[in-house]
Amino acid sequence: MASGQGIVKDVREIYSSLFDHKPVVHREIEYFVKEFEDSRKDREVDRLFKILERVTELKGAELQKTQALGDIHLPKLAAELHVAESIANKLIQKRSTADADVQTKLDKGRSERAIEWDIFVHDMTAKCVKIDNKFVEKQEEIKDAFKKTEDKIFSRKLEESTN
Repeated sequence: MASGQGIVKDVREIYSSLFDHKPVVHREIEYFVKEFEDSRKDREVDRLFKILERVTELKGAELQKTQALGDIHLPKLAAELHVAESIANKLIQKRSTADADVQTKLDKGRSERAIEWDIFVHDMTAKCVKIDNKFVEKQEEIKDAFKKTEDKIFSRKLEESTN
């Protein structure tokens, strides 16, 4: 039984070393707190006081200077922005007008090309019909010529056979 308890004790030790991270995490937390408190000391408090002093200075003197400069320069800036906006609007209007003009020219060119294409197709169709008709005519002429030649040959053979 003693060996069974020894095995259980060994299994518990192995389990705790593998899966129980509390001691390791506790040591890490203690180390982090110690480092944080020791290394930083009153640095943050000193920085906060310096920031507070700077903000107080800015609030007193710089804020009034900034407000005065804003009152002087902001109306001029607003006027310049208004001029820039009107120029941009004019450019946009010119661009849209130019786009409309270009689109009109493109549409006109397309319609002219469509008309030219229709004329071309009509002319080609007419030429093809003429060629087809001439071909049929020539075919008929050749048939007639062969028929006449055949008739002559046949009539000569008849004459020769009767003679």
